[in-house]
Amino acid sequence: MKEEWNQYKINKKNTFEKKVFFNKMKISFSFLIILGITDKELQETTVRYFCEDKSELKTAD
Repeated sequence: MKEEWNQYKINKKNTFEKKVFFNKMKISFSFLIILGITDKELQETTVRYFCEDKSELKTAD
């Protein structure tokens, strides 16, 4: 029973982290769209930031 509970908590945590990540992504990209940014360098920096963020999430799993 304890083992199942631990697994449940781990799954819940992972799901929560993924939700937070995707929400953060949606907010930032819609923010960029609203601003109508055409600055290539800033776009690349943003994309790179999210790729790094995503890999951190994967290692946390």
